[in-house]
Amino acid sequence: MTDCPHFIRLVQQYKEDSSKLESKYKHLKEVTKCSECSVEKPAIWACMQFDCNYVGCSRTKNKHFIEHLEKNGTHCVALNLFTFCVWCYVCDDDVTDSKNTKQFIEKIEEILSPPDEEKHVVTPVANYKPGLCGLENLGNTCYLNASLQSLSNVPPLTDFLINCPEYIQGRKSRFLHDYARLVRLIWSGQYNRYPPSDVVRAVFSINPIFRGYDQQDSQECLRCILDHLHEMIKNEVKSSTDTHTSVQSKDSSKAETPNSIKDSTKNQTSSSSKVNQKSETSTKTTLSTEFDSIIANIFSGVLLSRVKCSVCKKFSDTKDKFYDLSLSVPNRKLREKISKRQEHLMIKDKVQVKDGWFSSFTNLIGLTTRSVRLEDCLHGFCCSDELSGGDKYKCDHCKILQEATKTFSILQPPEVLCIHIKRFRYDSFFGSKISDHVAFPLEGLDIRPYCSESSSPDNTLYDLCAVINHRGGLSGGHYVAYCKNKIDQKWYEFDDRVVTEVSESTVKNVEAYVLFFVKRKPLKRLKEIEKIKSLTIKEKDTKKYYVSKYWYQKWLSLENPGPITNDEIICPHMRVKQEFKESIKSRVVALSEQAFYLLYQNYGGHKLESIEPCEICLRRIVEKKRIKELDRTTISTGEFWYLLSQDWLLTWQGFIKGTRDLPPAAVSNYLLLQPDGTPKEGLKRNEHYRGVTKEVWEYFISQYGGGPPIIRSTIEIYSPERNALPKKSIDTPKEVASVNDKTNDENLIKTCTPNNNSLGKMDTNNSLDEPKENENSSKT
Repeated sequence: MTDCPHFIRLVQQYKEDSSKLESKYKHLKEVTKCSECSVEKPAIWACMQFDCNYVGCSRTKNKHFIEHLEKNGTHCVALNLFTFCVWCYVCDDDVTDSKNTKQFIEKIEEILSPPDEEKHVVTPVANYKPGLCGLENLGNTCYLNASLQSLSNVPPLTDFLINCPEYIQGRKSRFLHDYARLVRLIWSGQYNRYPPSDVVRAVFSINPIFRGYDQQDSQECLRCILDHLHEMIKNEVKSSTDTHTSVQSKDSSKAETPNSIKDSTKNQTSSSSKVNQKSETSTKTTLSTEFDSIIANIFSGVLLSRVKCSVCKKFSDTKDKFYDLSLSVPNRKLREKISKRQEHLMIKDKVQVKDGWFSSFTNLIGLTTRSVRLEDCLHGFCCSDELSGGDKYKCDHCKILQEATKTFSILQPPEVLCIHIKRFRYDSFFGSKISDHVAFPLEGLDIRPYCSESSSPDNTLYDLCAVINHRGGLSGGHYVAYCKNKIDQKWYEFDDRVVTEVSESTVKNVEAYVLFFVKRKPLKRLKEIEKIKSLTIKEKDTKKYYVSKYWYQKWLSLENPGPITNDEIICPHMRVKQEFKESIKSRVVALSEQAFYLLYQNYGGHKLESIEPCEICLRRIVEKKRIKELDRTTISTGEFWYLLSQDWLLTWQGFIKGTRDLPPAAVSNYLLLQPDGTPKEGLKRNEHYRGVTKEVWEYFISQYGGGPPIIRSTIEIYSPERNALPKKSIDTPKEVASVNDKTNDENLIKTCTPNNNSLGKMDTNNSLDEPKENENSSKT
C-alpha cells in the first residue's frame, strides 16, 4: 500500500500544533451519530481536517460525508469512530496501514478508546440462550461475521477456548485474545447482539487485504483466521509429514475462489516439473520439525497423492496435511469420470451424467438450477487424472518421462472436516458464479469411499454443524451462516445481528459455500467418558494423578486425543515448570487412581503424580541470578583471579541456558594440571580456561564441590602462583566426576540442591559478560 499524500499532509499539520490533536479528538469521543441524520456508529465518519469537526454517515447510508466532501474539496480524509479505520475519498483506499502514520493513528485510538477497565464491558440486556448472539455488520463485514459464527459453533474449538483460558494467556496475539473473549461472550447467554469491533480491527491488522469496504471471500477469511490461531498457540513437535496446505480439487472448468490464497501446495498443479519433484522416491515422508496446536488437532487431516506409472505400474506417494478440501461442482466431463469410479466401487446411487432436455432448457434460461450431491463432488475430487503430453512425469523406476495417473485420497480424516464448494469461475471475460444446488446430509456423511485403502479408519461418519451460504453473484452478495446449537440441537440462521430459528429442510435447501462436519463419537467412546466422569476422587483416596487440562479437553472433544501428554506444563525433568507454580491447579485435572489407569490403558502416555514445581529448574534460576550478582570484569589491587576450566564452565552455561537438562558434575580443574600440580603445556586463555573472581569461585564450590583452585594475579595460567597457597587446596579428591558423565549428573541432582536462602527471580541476561582488556580484568 502506498502512503496517502493527503493523510501525510494532515499528520504534519498536527505535529506542528500537537495541542490541536487532543482537543479535537476528545470532542469526537462523545459523538455517537451523524451531524445531519440519525445514523449511528459504526456507519459514521469524522472529518480529519485540521479545523473541521464534521461527522457524516457513510456512502452505504445517506452519503452525508460525500456531500461534505463535495462542498469542501480538501476534506477527503475521514476516520471511522467505531473501527478507527482511516479512509481517503480521493485515493479511494483505506490508508490506516500507512507506515509513516502508524504512531499518529495509535495516538488517536488511545484518545478515543475507553479506559482498559471499561473497554470490554458490555451491559447485558437480558438472559438469552447461549450461542444465539448476533454480530453487528461494521461495514461489509458479513463475510467475517459468517466465519466467526460458524467457528463459534464448532464444539471442539469453542469448548477449548471457554474451558482452557490458561493456555492462551501470555500469547502475543491481539486477535487470539479478542476472538477468545468474543466466543466466551457469545456463549455467556447474556447478549442477543454484539459489535465485534476488536476482532474486526485485529483481522485487519493480520491481513490488510480485508481492510476497506470491498467484497471479501469468507473461505479466504476462514483460512486466515485458522492459520493465525495455529501460529499463535502452536507447540514444537517432531513429525514425518509435510507442511499444512489447502488442497484444491481437479477442476476441468478451472473454477476458483475469488481472492483465493496462493498456496504453494503440491496438489494444486499437474505440471511435469512439480510432479517430477514429488516422485523422486516411492514415498516422501521426511522427518522434520513441525508445530502442533489445538487448531491442527481439530481441523488438520492428511491427504495421500498417488502417481502411478502406466508402463511399469509402480507408484509414488506424497503425504500432505490439509485444513480444508476445495471441491468443484462437477461438469459433464467430470460426471462421466465420477460415474465410472462409482461403478468400480459398486455404489448404487450414481451421479446423473446427462440432464434431460427439459431440465437443460430450464437451467439455461435460469428457471431452475442443476442439483448434484456432495458425495458426487467428493468422488470427483478422488477421480484419477491422466498425466500425458506436457504433463508427463519422470518415473523413478523407468528413469524417463512416462504417462501416468494421479489420484487423491484421504489418509487420515480430520476431527472436523471443512469442505469448500468452488462456486466462482473465471474462465470467461466476465466470470460467473455456479449456482447449482449441492445436496448435503445433515447427519451421517460417510467418507469411507474417499479414504485411502491403506488407512482404513474405524470411524468415518460425520455430522454437519455449520454452513456458510453466499447470496448474490460475482460482483456482490451477502454471507449468512446456518449453525446447529450444541445445547438445544436446533438450527439457527445468523444473518449479521439477526438470529432466527430455522427448520432442517431450510438448511438442506441452502446454497452451501463452506460446510463444517464434526466426526461422530462412537457409542463406546461416549460410555468411556461417562465412566471416567463417574470415578470422582473420594476423601479416602490417598493417591491422585494429574493430566493437563489441555489434554483432558481434547479427550472430551476429539475422537482421538492421542497419548496422555503434559508437555505444556512439565519441564524436561518431568516436573511442573517453575513459571506455572502459582497457576498449576488451574492447568491440571486431578483424577482418581482408577480413572487415570483406565485412560492410561487406552491411550498410554505420561504419568504425573505430583504438581510440585521442579527443583532443578529452580536451581537454574537461582544460580543464574546469583552469578550475575557476584560476577565482575575487573579486580582491585590485592585481589586475585581464580582460573576455571572452560570445559566445565561451558557445561554449566548449557545448564543455565536450558540447552542441557541436568546440572554439571563437580568443578574439575584437573584437566588443566599435570599430576605434580603444574599447568599442562599449550593452554590458552578463553579456549582452555577463564578467570573468575573469588566470590564466583567460592559459590561454584559451595554448589558443586571439586577443585583445585588455580590462583593468579593475572589471567595467565603460566604466571607465578599466589604465595602461601595452602597445600590442602590442591589435594586430589578421592573421586572426581567427569563433566560429561551423565550417570554422575543424575546422581548429583539428588544431592546438589540450592542454598536454603531464597534468591528470588532473575533477568535473562547471560552471566560472565565480556570484560575489559587489561591484566587485572577477566575475559569471562
